[in-house]
Amino acid sequence: MKTDVVEVRMRVAAHPATVFRFLADPDRFRQWMGDATLGTAVGEPLTVRYPDGGSAIGTIEEIVPDKRLVFSWGYSDPAKNLPPNTSRVAIDLAPIPSGTLITLRHSGLTREMARNHAMGWRHYLSALANAAASVTALAGSAVDTYQAAWAELQHMLAAHPQDAEALALRDQIQTALGGTLPPVAAAAAPPPVPAASGGAGSWHLTADRRAQLIATLGGQPHGTPVWILYDGRDAAAQEGAKQLGAAFTEAGWTIRQLDQAPVAMRPGLFLFAADDPPSAASQTVDGALRAAQLTATVGTGYREFVEERRRADPNWHGIQLAPDQGFVLAVGRPPA
Repeated sequence: MKTDVVEVRMRVAAHPATVFRFLADPDRFRQWMGDATLGTAVGEPLTVRYPDGGSAIGTIEEIVPDKRLVFSWGYSDPAKNLPPNTSRVAIDLAPIPSGTLITLRHSGLTREMARNHAMGWRHYLSALANAAASVTALAGSAVDTYQAAWAELQHMLAAHPQDAEALALRDQIQTALGGTLPPVAAAAAPPPVPAASGGAGSWHLTADRRAQLIATLGGQPHGTPVWILYDGRDAAAQEGAKQLGAAFTEAGWTIRQLDQAPVAMRPGLFLFAADDPPSAASQTVDGALRAAQLTATVGTGYREFVEERRRADPNWHGIQLAPDQGFVLAVGRPPA
């Protein structure tokens, strides 16, 4: 019986109208979904073709410009037990101060299907968010997104070499990169790199922006905990994390962790909130970063995501949260 619903949310630094173009325009749709054919009106077909010869097949059910796209979804392969047009995907766009909140809900799935589709839709929404944000030059390159997804898939395939969903995503990434798969980051900690100077290519905070950051952080009770990780491959990321840590300390927060991330990171600043909706402290950090004009990719429900990934792959080595941890602020190298 199909009872489960997948819900994936993602924030993107782009206006809803920009994001919607990547949902409704067939050429832009292919930029994040791969080899696909998309109709432009209700009742027209949608097809996504996979490298193994199979396809996802659906029909457009609802279009609300700049706000919503709904389509049915299923597969040509009978082995997937989800025939064409037998499940439903709704993608909603809501304006937020930092850009757009994307909410995808996929209904009509069994529990096992829901687990597999959750991973797949997170991958595709990451590609959508990166493509839309790149229009306004507020995100790292699309290649960085695919490299991060590939590193995660490698861990899963190491434990489950024949996992069909992971293999399909691997082929999708390879196609998006023109047939060349990105290298896999080494599991060992990278060697230190020379210290970076301020200015271009650094996370240097001006006095005004630092003051704005501290003032906004001061809205939380004294001793509120903060967790900060940085990409150990990059000295600028480490220096940026230290600057942020000093600002949090001055604002009265308690640093629980200021350490190297356990995995390689793509460029940028990331705030992963444990819960959805996020805690008051997470929301304060989000507001403080925006007040300091620091553009961050924000994800909510991260604890549930980690639990799903660990169920799928006990050997998964991504960023994880302590039981009492409400969020983590992760600092990659500064975007070019």
